[in-house]
Amino acid sequence: MLNAPRYRPDVDGLRAIAVLAVVGYHAFPDLVPGGFVGVDVFFVVSGYLITGLILGSLERGRFSFAEFYARRVKRIFPALIAVLLSCGALGWFVLLPDEYRQLGKHVAAGAGFVSNFMLWREADYFDVLSDLKPLLHLWSLGIEEQFYIAWPILLYAFWRRQTALLALTLILSAGSLALNVATVRTDAVAAFYSPLARGFELLAGSLLAMKPARAPIPDGLRASASVVGLLLIAAALLLVDRNRLFPGAWALLPVAGTCLILAAGEEAWLNRHLLARSALVRVGLISYPLYLWHWPLLSFARIFERDEPSPALRGALVAASVALAWMTFAAIEAPIRFGRPARAKVAALCALMLFAGLGGLAVFRLQGLPSRSVGASARNIMAQAEWPYWEDEACVRKYAMTPCQASGARPTVMVLGDSHANHLYPGLALTAPALDVLQAGTCPPLEGVALHVLKNQDKHPCATTDYLELNKRVLRQHPEIRTVLLVALWRNAITGELANARERSIWGGVRLVPADPREAGMSNAELVLRGLERTIASLRALGVRVVLLRDTPDIASEL
Repeated sequence: MLNAPRYRPDVDGLRAIAVLAVVGYHAFPDLVPGGFVGVDVFFVVSGYLITGLILGSLERGRFSFAEFYARRVKRIFPALIAVLLSCGALGWFVLLPDEYRQLGKHVAAGAGFVSNFMLWREADYFDVLSDLKPLLHLWSLGIEEQFYIAWPILLYAFWRRQTALLALTLILSAGSLALNVATVRTDAVAAFYSPLARGFELLAGSLLAMKPARAPIPDGLRASASVVGLLLIAAALLLVDRNRLFPGAWALLPVAGTCLILAAGEEAWLNRHLLARSALVRVGLISYPLYLWHWPLLSFARIFERDEPSPALRGALVAASVALAWMTFAAIEAPIRFGRPARAKVAALCALMLFAGLGGLAVFRLQGLPSRSVGASARNIMAQAEWPYWEDEACVRKYAMTPCQASGARPTVMVLGDSHANHLYPGLALTAPALDVLQAGTCPPLEGVALHVLKNQDKHPCATTDYLELNKRVLRQHPEIRTVLLVALWRNAITGELANARERSIWGGVRLVPADPREAGMSNAELVLRGLERTIASLRALGVRVVLLRDTPDIASEL
């Protein structure tokens, strides 16, 4: 059986500082700009405790790989399973299919402890979209578990040669740090999520637990070492922010600070009188479930709000995460970890984790289960938003125009122009029920100016029909139409460029051709102005009121 190293309350106090920093950063980033370095503190502490546990058991001749991993399962799985299943259940009721599909993928990755690799391929940790990923924080758990798979094997192979083990650890740690520093400038996402680039932090803690490095700091320097260590961590919290190239060399602040505090020992004044205080120790005991719970609550709140939640709501969610952490520790984690040892516990936990992972994978494969009630609501919303304006056969037959759509039997308003005129129709038809609208937009309404495209000219609707004359015929036949709204993507006609990459690939560009040879030398802007003047004059001659609208701003030309 594995022998756990002697309990140090100051280590739990250090964990408390780490988790409070992370929670503070996620809830109030302006107050704790570098709070994410709390994860680096966790890494060092984890390397220190795990290496001490394994080496102590090896020296006593009681180490067992099966026992080691069974303890890891009982330590890590209970709270993680609770969070994964809770997120999946909440997502079932509130997330749209695309959102739920992504959550399913993240649940599967979290259950398999590969979240860091999956997130590595998706986006930067500091990316705005990352705030909408309820399981983003499991990247650190993935790195720790990957370390726990490889590191015990190396310790088992080298533990009898302590000097060689120390040298190997130093080489691996230095290599990992060098890789991180080199990578952070060329691929910051890889430097953040790669276990090879973050391994030096866990190995730094491991070094402190090795026999050649166990010589205590002289009594006269212990107090100073722990104070300097805490100051380094505090400096990281204040000086490091999301705009820095992190980890890189900046990670040395929290790593070195944590190492100094651990090496100072529990008898150092700061460790004994501050870190070992009962309030911090209690927070440290629930640091793991608190870390797991706080981020999903904040992330789901951002999804619901579609914006940053208010400070009051974020504060309430932090309080709720503390309450959930205590309940998880007392009702789930402690009974499983410290109750009667039983293989059945480990088997049941593994089965539940497999269930969570396969469930997440199924949600991902099934496209977020769109048949859920929230998925059906989303489909209804999308169906209402669809606008099949080319398919209103009754309107086409009545007015002999294509496209054509009318909101009533006797429309009083015509929307005239191109597709940018057409997009006004649904809003006018829905928000003004007393206003019957006829939309007939296909081409810019420029009388006496033909619009030609550079490619596929014979397939472009503006080249085959004089839509302005068709619209004027409708106005003559239906005197109840008293108002005409003119709107188009005027920029296309003036610049000669089409709106987006797809249109440019199909049509090439735009060329204006005046009917009057005397206007042949005019610029596009002059032709647009002349064409609009003639259009407005001819429409007014029919006795209708003309409203000229500016087009809505767009960014499509950059796509």
